[in-house]
Amino acid sequence: MIFLTACGGEEDADQTTGCEGSEEVILENLTGLLDGCGWVLNRVDGTRIEPLNLNDFSVDLVDGKVVQLIYEIDSNAVSICLIGDIIRLSCFE
Repeated sequence: MIFLTACGGEEDADQTTGCEGSEEVILENLTGLLDGCGWVLNRVDGTRIEPLNLNDFSVDLVDGKVVQLIYEIDSNAVSICLIGDIIRLSCFE
């Protein structure tokens, strides 16, 4: 049993993210709950952000899933959801 625990720890230590310097957020599906909203991202500070290009990445969208991302705020974009800053993702996993 000690051997299995040791291997599990090494395996966890080898897992790295491709989004170096990323922010951790939680996926939230607001489709049907708020007019004009779909998938949004909950930040640690409690604010929400709306991704423009979420479909450009092959990540399973699961409500409550923790993901890593890097983004820039797109001040030229508009949304009818109006729940947070609108962002363009450069890394998402």
